Amino acid sequence: MIKEKTTQQQKILILAAIPNGLRLDREVREVEECIRRATKRDMFDVDIRTAVRPQDIRRAIAEEKPQIVHFCGHGFSDGSLLLEDDGGHQKPISPSGLASLFELHKDYVTCVLLNACYSVKSAEAISEYINYAIGINQEIQDKSAIRFAQGFYDGLGYEVSKNQYLFERAFKEGLVAIQLENLPQAQIPILKKKQDTEFFKLRNLLEAEEWKKADLETKNLILKAVGVSLNENITPERLATLPCSILHKIDKLWVELSNGNFGFSTQIDIYKSLGRNQLDWAKAVGWRHSYSAGLLGYADKALDGFSKSLLSGRAFINWVPYNSLQFTLNAPKGHLPSLGEYGYGSNGALPLLPAIESKLAEC
Repeated sequence: MIKEKTTQQQKILILAAIPNGLRLDREVREVEECIRRATKRDMFDVDIRTAVRPQDIRRAIAEEKPQIVHFCGHGFSDGSLLLEDDGGHQKPISPSGLASLFELHKDYVTCVLLNACYSVKSAEAISEYINYAIGINQEIQDKSAIRFAQGFYDGLGYEVSKNQYLFERAFKEGLVAIQLENLPQAQIPILKKKQDTEFFKLRNLLEAEEWKKADLETKNLILKAVGVSLNENITPERLATLPCSILHKIDKLWVELSNGNFGFSTQIDIYKSLGRNQLDWAKAVGWRHSYSAGLLGYADKALDGFSKSLLSGRAFINWVPYNSLQFTLNAPKGHLPSLGEYGYGSNGALPLLPAIESKLAEC
């Protein structure tokens, strides 16, 4: 659970960079006005820095030690924020650079608001270290950006019940402020929370098409989620305890970042289309070599006729070894994830297929 500091004064550091047609002066003024009107206005101390350069941001955060950092300015489609260097030239700051900066200040910065176009990638990177980071997932109109900031700081000043989280409530207030103006951009601000960053590494690996590393990371995420050692096997019993939110998140990342070629739900669709025949499924997704005609009939009959405890030994001599799987998008549909060396196709673990199907249905 994320702990929020709500009983002592909060320092808000506002960083405005390169106006260039943006109404940053108005945004800053609106933020100050919202805080003055807030129910708990005495809790907030605002410091404003304008025309900031990279070194200005670094020094300001170190000097002020704010709980909330608000950046307003331009952003690029790759998630970089646009500043200036000492010579007045444009200086983009990458998401990874921003994440490294906020890693140094994670002991006191609680929330970062990046009110700049395309800043959601930076917010996601920052949220690896900071409890809350808000970014924009596309271009945003000046009026929408200002209304969101106004609603957000209004929300920070409201009383919240013991069952509410301050920054999540403030974020929702910001969205409502856009909606009440009938502006079509209420879906653009995105809130990233630190507890979601357990999937940050998996997303990065999938985006980089590092399929084998992503497969092993998937196994690790599941084992951590069910509370066992990373050296243990994933069993049907352990899968039954996997939180639905984690299963859905992992599956969604695999499906979306492989264009539907991989993922648990993709595998289960193939499994059901083949009448839930596990061996036919294993051949279809490329986990099992083709037997010779005679041996294939014998092996299939033997494996289909006995309990799952016999899914080992000689029956597995024609399974593709883990390191020989195809860690590429050219692999057969449903080829991944395999959950690493403890996946469906090794050491009798194939019965995970029904367990995955049951868990997906339950969730």
